[in-house]
Amino acid sequence: MTGIAQHTVYAHSTHAVGETTAITIVQRAIPQLTTKDFGFEVGRLDMSWNSITEGDVTMVETDGDFYIMSATNPESKAAIFFLIGINGQVLEVKDSNDF
Repeated sequence: MTGIAQHTVYAHSTHAVGETTAITIVQRAIPQLTTKDFGFEVGRLDMSWNSITEGDVTMVETDGDFYIMSATNPESKAAIFFLIGINGQVLEVKDSNDF
């Protein structure tokens, strides 16, 4: 699971990422999830997920320590949810928003 997080961290551990950066993290993480199973609940995503755009990613919730982001596949309309630490680390990816 650490491989994806190492590739998607955009801030030093003492600096918080913003919503725009969290969207970018999701957009860059999804192609990685189509090539490898990082051990998240969603497993390896099919290639249709590579068509995700910024408009397909939204912030669902934040509490200052994390972001919950939603990405919707424009082809299948399926959604996945990312739990992203405020430092930019992808902590978990699920099929539902039940973190």
